Amino acid sequence: MRDRKSVFISYSWDSEKHQIWVRNLVNKLRKESGVEATYDQFLTQTSTTHLPQMMIERVRDSDFTIIVLTEKYSKKADNFEGGVGFENMSLLSLLQENSDKLIFIKRDSVNFNEVVPFHFKGYYAIDFSNDMNFEEKYEELVYRIYNVPLYEEAPLGPVPDLKPKTARDVEVKNPFSDSVIDIGRKVTDLDKDKFLQHKFMEIKTLLIQLFNQVKLKDQSFDYVVEEISSLKVFYKLYKNGVEVTGIKMWIGGLFGRGISLHFGKMIDISNDNAMNENIICEVNKNNQLILKMTMNMFGSHPTNANGIVEEIWKRQLKHYFN
Repeated sequence: MRDRKSVFISYSWDSEKHQIWVRNLVNKLRKESGVEATYDQFLTQTSTTHLPQMMIERVRDSDFTIIVLTEKYSKKADNFEGGVGFENMSLLSLLQENSDKLIFIKRDSVNFNEVVPFHFKGYYAIDFSNDMNFEEKYEELVYRIYNVPLYEEAPLGPVPDLKPKTARDVEVKNPFSDSVIDIGRKVTDLDKDKFLQHKFMEIKTLLIQLFNQVKLKDQSFDYVVEEISSLKVFYKLYKNGVEVTGIKMWIGGLFGRGISLHFGKMIDISNDNAMNENIICEVNKNNQLILKMTMNMFGSHPTNANGIVEEIWKRQLKHYFN
């Protein structure tokens, strides 16, 4: 049997509705998951309580502190206002000494940066902003509290006995051959838009797969993904916990129809006027839609999503982690 865990929930009194949501979360953790969860209103309703002392003791003595991130919480924390401000002063030292005791959950359905105080930026947050996904995210939270991996990690198999191949053995295979779409009629703007949206989703998925492979080989590497919208995504890349670069990728841009990318640090998520790469689609001589990187002057010229992701890693990202 697993040991019972204790949890203190830090939040801001945004509204009565928000307070009820937090209270329901506390009671659900207690009743359904056996977590000794509490928050300020449970502790103050039966006795005279010195609030600063209570906050310090609960943050210090609980196994975990769950921080409910909202816009108002972020503003109060950044300005060190009220109870939220006082709690954050005590959380700063905990952040340095034992950040694993902090669990962040995002409640407001706004841009991630708008709910995260400055000193918490870069840390992963469980996204509770969509009530339709509550049970899925609640399960992730309980697994995190009890320090149980949410997904099973396969054991390592034997090391393969690899031998050099001869020229005859080498067969070039393209796992993304479907990225060249055969159009048997004149290609329309609608065809191009659908093609680019499909390729955008494919590149987005491949980048995550690539980053996960890098994490397996390099423990200093980590990343965070922010879904800005269905057609815009932002990746932050870290080395030993320090942000070294990032990628913003979105549909559209200064040159019209295409997939735009901006590489670097301190990227302005809301400003789409700067880019380092623009991926367009072209119709080849066989009337097929293919991809083309327009700014990769000194690299190769892949025409599919897999090749483009490899080129992005080699030309724009890999040198940060050598």
